Amino acid sequence: MTLIACILLATETLVGVVQDVFVDEVDPGITFFVLECSGTNVYAAISRPDGDFERPLKDYLGAEMELSGSWGEYHSDNRRYLGWIFKTEKGDAVRVLKNSVGDLFNAPELKSVRSMTPLEIGSLGRCRTMGQVIAVMHGGDFLLAQEDGYLVRVECVELAPKVDDFIEVTGFPESNIYFLSLRRAFWRSCKPMAILRDGIFEVDAYQLTHQPSGAKAIQSQYHGRTVRLSGSVLDMPSAANGDGTLYLDLGGYTLPVEIVNL
Repeated sequence: MTLIACILLATETLVGVVQDVFVDEVDPGITFFVLECSGTNVYAAISRPDGDFERPLKDYLGAEMELSGSWGEYHSDNRRYLGWIFKTEKGDAVRVLKNSVGDLFNAPELKSVRSMTPLEIGSLGRCRTMGQVIAVMHGGDFLLAQEDGYLVRVECVELAPKVDDFIEVTGFPESNIYFLSLRRAFWRSCKPMAILRDGIFEVDAYQLTHQPSGAKAIQSQYHGRTVRLSGSVLDMPSAANGDGTLYLDLGGYTLPVEIVNL
């Protein structure tokens, strides 16, 4: 047993082609590279507390890389289910052997998924789509309206675009049955296009949270649409935390509102 443990913990070299790369959503000091090695995808956890890499993360996609580290079980917490992975520390070598010759955006177009199950959507692999940014959340995620008006929530690896930007985005489609998202996404600017969009809806908190019959139910048809509400300010954004969120009292309902400009 001791001999096996020593072999697994010994420094080894891993060589493969990068299929995916993303910063750990729990620990931003860890960056995961998914390498294709002899037909098998291997997760490699690279410890870089300062996020210091020689190039933007998207430039590693499709590149052949050599990593020095060791195999081990991922013991960080019970949030991530990875089992045995390849781990490198800050001083270990991370070397590009061959740059990518492919185009990150040379991926299948994300077409209508309305008739697909979440499992089918999650198996599509990297896809791309285009549209206009209609909202940017403080966490960096944003909502993209596609040409037909269908909405995609984008979880971006890099700095988010600005509201009203027209962009092309590539990422991994997922659905939690409530909305379609593109995870671990990258984007670039594209030409403006006509987007099918509604006007401004005058609503109140009751309309948003009840059916016409009076039964309680969040009205999802307003998701991604522009609404106008009136209420009393309960709390202003704190300069200390800088989260840009104020709270409105809407006749007994408290609504958090993320403010773009104060």
